[in-house]
Amino acid sequence: MLERVQLLRNVGQFDNVATGANLPFSKLTTIYAENGRGKTTLAAIFRSLANGDTQLVSERQRLGSANLPHVIVGINGTTAIFTNGAWNRQVPEIVVFDDQFVADN
Repeated sequence: MLERVQLLRNVGQFDNVATGANLPFSKLTTIYAENGRGKTTLAAIFRSLANGDTQLVSERQRLGSANLPHVIVGINGTTAIFTNGAWNRQVPEIVVFDDQFVADN
């Protein structure tokens, strides 16, 4: 199960988020916020972690950043890490219910 986002760096709206990123997730978590706050970026990160499509994260590299996206997510007491354009593992049991899910189904 996805437990928490530990680090978001150089991806979408997120320059370097570690403090405050440790909010816990539960089996069903709803993310809501104003437009432009990073909800779609989070959905892309979680979808990428689930299906292994690294392009979903890579294409969201923060504009003007010389560094690649770096993401660390807590999963079942361990971590999933996106660095150098790849995840160290996949977590296919994650499902993201958003506009993309509706369009695909």
